[in-house]
Amino acid sequence: MTERTFRPAAPDLPPVATVNDTTALARAADATRVAGIGPQTQPARAEHATAPAPAPAPGPTASESESGPGDGAGSEPEPEPAVVTVTEMPVVLYEVAGAIARVTMNRPEFRNAQNSKMTYALDDAFYRAAGDPAVKVIILAGAGRHFSAGHDIGTPGRDVDRSFDRRAGLWWDHVGELGAESRFAREQEVYLGMCRRWRELPKPTIAQVHGACIAGGLMLAWVCDLIVASDDAFFADPVVRMGIPGVEYFAHPWVMGPRAAKEFLFLGERVDAQRALQLGMVNRVVPRAELAAEVTSIAERIATMPRLGLALTKKAVNQSEDLMGLQTGMDSVFGLHHLAHAHNAEVGSDSLAGQDARSMRDARRASESST
Repeated sequence: MTERTFRPAAPDLPPVATVNDTTALARAADATRVAGIGPQTQPARAEHATAPAPAPAPGPTASESESGPGDGAGSEPEPEPAVVTVTEMPVVLYEVAGAIARVTMNRPEFRNAQNSKMTYALDDAFYRAAGDPAVKVIILAGAGRHFSAGHDIGTPGRDVDRSFDRRAGLWWDHVGELGAESRFAREQEVYLGMCRRWRELPKPTIAQVHGACIAGGLMLAWVCDLIVASDDAFFADPVVRMGIPGVEYFAHPWVMGPRAAKEFLFLGERVDAQRALQLGMVNRVVPRAELAAEVTSIAERIATMPRLGLALTKKAVNQSEDLMGLQTGMDSVFGLHHLAHAHNAEVGSDSLAGQDARSMRDARRASESST
C-alpha cells in the first residue's frame, strides 16, 4: 500500500504518516458477538491476467488486485473481467459480551476524527444496543492511539457534502444549500441533535477515554454518563481561536463549572487527566494498561442493577441537569456558534476563519512556548 501523509483532524496532534494503522478489538469468546457498523465493501473490476495470480491478501485495493493485460495469443475468446471485492474497514465496531455492548470508533489512522459517516454509524450502534434486551450497559471507546481528535475538518474521508437520512430532527438536507442554511441544518442534525439523542439513551453509557479527546471528541465523551480516563488522556477545546465559542454540544459550564469553563475556552490549552478529575469532568483516572479492564469491571457491576431502575435514575439526573439550564443554555450557545461561523464567512475566506488543523496546532505551540 502506498504510504501517504495527511493532516490530523485536531490542532493538538502531529501529522499522520500512515494509512494502515488499525486495532483489532474482537475477543475470541463464545459469549461475544462482533460486527462492523457502516458500509464495508465496494465492487471493483480487475483486468484479465495471462497467468493465474496468487491469492490476494485480505482487503486489497483495486490497484493492488489488478494484473497486466493478456498477450493476445490463441484463438479462445477473452474471458469476462473478474469481479474483485475491495474491503473497507468499518468506521465503527460493535461488540457484545454478556450484558455489555462495546462501541468502538474505528478511524485510527485519522485519530478517530468524526465525519458524518462515523456519526451515523455510531447512531446505528447505539440504537442497536438500546434495542437489545440483553444489553444493560454501553461502553464507547476509540481504536488506536487516541479516543477522538474531534470533527473531521481535513481528512480524505471528510464528507460534509454528502447526504444522509435525517434522524435527529426535521431540518432539511444541508447538501446543495448555501451559507447558514447549510451549516445550521447540518450541525443541528449531525452534531447537536445526535449528541442529544445519545444522551437520552435509556441505558448507562461509559466513555473509555485515552490519548486525545479534543473539541468534537469532548461531545462524544460528555454525552456518556460516566467518563473513565487513562493517565495519558488529555482534553481541549481550542475553537475560540476560530472565533467560535466552543463546540456545538456546549456542556462546558455543567461538566466543569463556569470559571473552569472560561479558562478552558479562553486559553484553549490541554487539560490532563488528573486536572480533569479535579474539575469533575471525569469519574476516574487509571493507568493506560488498566483502562479497558477497569471500564469493563465498572460496567459489569452496573449491569447487576435492574434495567428499569438504571433507566429511571439516568432520566432523573438528566432532568435535574436540564432544570439547571443545560438544554436552553445549549440552544442559545448554538445560535452564537453559528453567528461566529457566519461572521467568519462574511469577513474572511471560510466559516473557520481560515484555520485548519495544522495552523491551530502551530498557534497552540507558539502560545505555550511564550509562557
